[in-house]
Amino acid sequence: MFNTDRVVVRKAKWITIDNLLDMKNCLAITLLEPSFTDVVVNSFIHKWVDGHFPHLEYFCFEIKKEESNEFHTTRVLKGIEYEFEENVIRIYKKGEKGLNLIIGTNKGWHIRSKSGLKASILTLEIEGICTFVLFVWTEESIIVTGENELFE
Repeated sequence: MFNTDRVVVRKAKWITIDNLLDMKNCLAITLLEPSFTDVVVNSFIHKWVDGHFPHLEYFCFEIKKEESNEFHTTRVLKGIEYEFEENVIRIYKKGEKGLNLIIGTNKGWHIRSKSGLKASILTLEIEGICTFVLFVWTEESIIVTGENELFE
């Protein structure tokens, strides 16, 4: 069990779905170069929807572009209700210091947990690295849209 608020793992090829499930008490999870399949990511999202990660505010993993060809959003979100949005800009207050993370991408998906929490899933590619981000909308995270409207 990971008993820490934040986890960052570089060279995370060894991380499995069981390791992810052990991170259920974390606020933020960042994994670099995991060997995930879209089935693993789908299982993770289903677990979040079911409430397995009650404290999670931010989940991110980065993979090389050639490895990202195995990921398809339709398979990652299989069995999950979502809203699709184009030309997404989100500002997320990340961490205790309140540093803003600004994410701009051409598409995003919004999902809800069974307890009513809303999260955004964003994907972007920069310099051959594909990034997958899931962040949960909370009052503390001061998240706004590109038009600076608070998310409801």
